[in-house]
Amino acid sequence: MVVYVSHKINKNPKTLARAKKIVSRLEFKYPLDSFYCPEIALYHLIEKDVDADFLLEKQKDFMDLCDKMVVIGNLCNSIKRELDYADLIEMEVEWLEYEKH
Repeated sequence: MVVYVSHKINKNPKTLARAKKIVSRLEFKYPLDSFYCPEIALYHLIEKDVDADFLLEKQKDFMDLCDKMVVIGNLCNSIKRELDYADLIEMEVEWLEYEKH
């Protein structure tokens, strides 16, 4: 299964490190699944302050290839936009808690 990992997107390197840790834990827990996190894959665009609508289109392209979405963290604008699209394409959505350790 290909899983889209929805997580707050911003230019903060700590947030990027957290996203990488989340994906690493998911890969360890579910070794037969593949995980895609837009914050990691598109960080080069996020750093350049690309237009939010352009970034969302890139995220949608990847969401179209995924089987499921997991949401980690608090609801923010970027996650809400992803959830709206997931609803549109009838993608399964699961909310996960972030474990701090």
